[in-house]
Amino acid sequence: MNHQAEIEKLFTLNKDIVAYKSDDELVQTIKDYLANEDKYADIIKNGQKSVFEKYNSKKAAEFMLDKI
Repeated sequence: MNHQAEIEKLFTLNKDIVAYKSDDELVQTIKDYLANEDKYADIIKNGQKSVFEKYNSKKAAEFMLDKI
């Protein structure tokens, strides 16, 4: 994901999600994760867990009921 400040409010960088600020950084990040697939797999698992915990139907319903 192209790094934007807002993403840091939603996820922990390099734990839940990977972001880059330049094309060169993207290329290096890809190379690093291809060389360390376990680290990449951990980020995938953490990101998925984070999304499921923060953005599920129960949370959405609570948010909507709060707004009514």
